[in-house]
Amino acid sequence: MLVDRAHPNISLQRQAELLEISRASLYCQPKIAKRDIEIMNVIDQIYTDLPFYGSRRIQWQLKEKYHIEICRQYIRRLMRLLGIETIYPRKNTSQINDLHLKYPYLLKNIIAAFVNHIWGTDTSPISNWNTDLLTW
Repeated sequence: MLVDRAHPNISLQRQAELLEISRASLYCQPKIAKRDIEIMNVIDQIYTDLPFYGSRRIQWQLKEKYHIEICRQYIRRLMRLLGIETIYPRKNTSQINDLHLKYPYLLKNIIAAFVNHIWGTDTSPISNWNTDLLTW
């Protein structure tokens, strides 16, 4: 798409070098089968309704609802072509970032002995304000 085949001054070879792609890829026209496009449309529809479905559930949905039987690896390849990925919690989401400041726990050795002895509040909305806009 970035290559201008009719450019008067820059050859196709030079354009390929500038884009850091092989010159052979300029002439390659990928062919997608009509059946693949139909299956990709169905996969996209399933993914739009249920973005948490992976290739296994999509395979089951294709078989049960649309009567299309294809293997899971083929579904994964089509999903990759579509640029879609299952939404799920990723690993290590609660890892400590060493760049963040660690505050000590100030109530470590204090026992709540009576009512209203210990109070707490959430200051995160205050820390998110733009301090340049505040005037006192």
